Amino acid sequence: MSNGLRKFSESFHLVRSWLIFTENAILFPLKKFKISLHNLRETVNNMFSKKRQVNKMLDRIALLLLIVGGVNWGLLGIFRFDLVAFLFGGQAAIISRIIYVLVGISAIWCISLFFKEQELIEARS
Repeated sequence: MSNGLRKFSESFHLVRSWLIFTENAILFPLKKFKISLHNLRETVNNMFSKKRQVNKMLDRIALLLLIVGGVNWGLLGIFRFDLVAFLFGGQAAIISRIIYVLVGISAIWCISLFFKEQELIEARS
């Protein structure tokens, strides 16, 4: 065997043994714990699915609070009647203030809806 062919053969065997070693180093722990790449992918997809469900629920709660706030402001502007203050003991009552703060936080949360709609349109295209 020529010197060049021997070096090529040695290099080939080194690369082959390195690939086998790295494959075993990566796949052996997965096989040991009986985890397949398919199961790992499903687990990650389920985690993201649950996060999407939580975000969808938070979006709906925020929209509901914005509707309450919008109706309250409409009543205040048209009839000078603050429904939240009437129901919970005045504007200074702690429950009224909590509702006002929640409506404000939901308004900030709903800013993200502008960007989510754009993501949905791009995902469908």
